[in-house]
Amino acid sequence: MTAGLLFALATALVLMYVFLPLTRRRSQPGAAATPLPWSTNGRFRALEEQRAAALEALRELEFEFQLGNLTEEDYRRLRDRYSRRAIALLQAAEVADRELDAEIEEAVQNLRNGRARAAARPGAFGGSTACPRCGTLARSTDRFCVACGAALIVAGRPQRDLSPPAPLPSHGRGVKTPPSLTGKGARGRGRVPRWAAVSGCLALLFAAGVAAIYFQASGRADQQQPIGQAAVNHVHGLLVGPQDRSTVYLSHHDGLQVSRDGGRTWAAAPGVQGDTMGMVSHPAAPGTLYLTGHDVLLKSSDGGRTWGTLAHDLPGTDIHALAGHPDQPQTLYAFVAGHGLYRSANGGASWTLLSDRVPLSTSGIAVLGGTPETIYLATQDQGVLASSDGGTSWANASGFVNGALPTRMAFAIVYDPKSGDRYESMGAGFVGALYLGTDRGLFKSIDGGQSWNALPLRSEVAALALDPADSRVLLAADSRGQVFRSADRGLTWRGE
Repeated sequence: MTAGLLFALATALVLMYVFLPLTRRRSQPGAAATPLPWSTNGRFRALEEQRAAALEALRELEFEFQLGNLTEEDYRRLRDRYSRRAIALLQAAEVADRELDAEIEEAVQNLRNGRARAAARPGAFGGSTACPRCGTLARSTDRFCVACGAALIVAGRPQRDLSPPAPLPSHGRGVKTPPSLTGKGARGRGRVPRWAAVSGCLALLFAAGVAAIYFQASGRADQQQPIGQAAVNHVHGLLVGPQDRSTVYLSHHDGLQVSRDGGRTWAAAPGVQGDTMGMVSHPAAPGTLYLTGHDVLLKSSDGGRTWGTLAHDLPGTDIHALAGHPDQPQTLYAFVAGHGLYRSANGGASWTLLSDRVPLSTSGIAVLGGTPETIYLATQDQGVLASSDGGTSWANASGFVNGALPTRMAFAIVYDPKSGDRYESMGAGFVGALYLGTDRGLFKSIDGGQSWNALPLRSEVAALALDPADSRVLLAADSRGQVFRSADRGLTWRGE
């Protein structure tokens, strides 16, 4: 990948070196270019950037108020301040736009006046004539062509000489070709120098190499073939069994599917009915599995062969998302629709409310270690939300500026603490990687949700799962039941 980028950069530099001199127009005498002040001081662009920043601040303020992080008094005070600033910047940008138009018109008029003065000067090439025989430019006062000797003016007017051109003295070196045929044409432009031709050929070779690399990479990206197809509707979750990595579970609208060959073939899991959604297991307790959904809260103590109802004190069992603590196998997190986010420290027997202000569209939970723990939510209308205080407060984690997610519809999120990624900025750090399944494909973040990068899986990713024995292996299922497998943390999906 790095070699390809360096190769593309070298190609771009060579192309600029070759073709920029050829496209640069020579200035005409007396037509000096007038610099535009706006193009150098950047004032107009700065106003536009400040106005965009003010509008973005208003949107962030509205988002923080909806999350409950601001009181109504603070919200109204800040909104009035940001609104006044945005209006002032808008008015300043309109004034600057009018000034810019006036300066452009003045510069264009100066260029036109300069060309007119150059053409009116005696002897200027604006009043020139071309030799009817060889095409060489000559001044209006010349009587004969300096290249071939043909008569240009007879009795005060141009006259065409149809006699054969007189050869120039050769002095024993052979007949010389008129300069007009080698160096200049009717418009006085020179032909392309030899160095430019050679450099152009080299540039084309570089471009061909870059194109080959690009199409080769595109070919690899197109090899995103599923390893299996589950005959289900409304895929919700994936889970790789901690006892046997070839056992994979898929929760969906009409029950639970199980694969014994790593996701290639699927069959219905016996004893499970209903709309199942969240699944959890832990390597420290490989035989214990939890399964939730619409009016579903089940537990298996034998690796998923049999399931039983779990006794609990939750206010409801419409549980759309379920997650476990990475270091504590008995600690669970559940989002109960209409009630909020809950935490259990004893394997689901009793639960404590963490927050009742999470979105109703929450569909995925990822939990990081620490005290208090860091929690991420995947939502279907607000993107990704993060809490660094155990669920008390929430903030946007959908990325910013160029690293922002292109969508707010997220379905699944998983955390890999063993990815080897590390990010540090201004005293804060993040270890590991987050993977996010959306309606626009799969994304990865290594800085805790400050930025997201697209991975080459463009399907609507509805469910994700990491292999507990090898986090390089990532499984994904789309909304149509297609199951994909990557052995290099999402870089390739070859269907092998």
